[in-house]
Amino acid sequence: MMTSSTISRCRHVQTGRTNPRSTIHVFAHRPLARRLLAQASVRETPMGSMRIISVEELIGFKLQGFVNDATQARDLDDIRALLKLHRASLDMDELREYFALFDKAELLNELLG
Repeated sequence: MMTSSTISRCRHVQTGRTNPRSTIHVFAHRPLARRLLAQASVRETPMGSMRIISVEELIGFKLQGFVNDATQARDLDDIRALLKLHRASLDMDELREYFALFDKAELLNELLG
């Protein structure tokens, strides 16, 4: 079973170049976080190669952000929007596991209505 210590934290930094571009750095120290990022598909974008995680994994990372700081209402709004947009195709077992991991199973039920 997963524990809350297995999800990594994310940090946003500036590159510091003359014309700086925003970069997202994800520091994955825990086994689950490393697994999630290792499984991410690599896609070419106008900004270069990027690792892309699943919607379920994005919700898991957003949930961690909300649990770490409940004043970050944006994370909860994002989760709500992702659930609404992708509900028919989501792996609900995986989502329930993430919400249980953070002792937020009831929150998922509320969000799903």
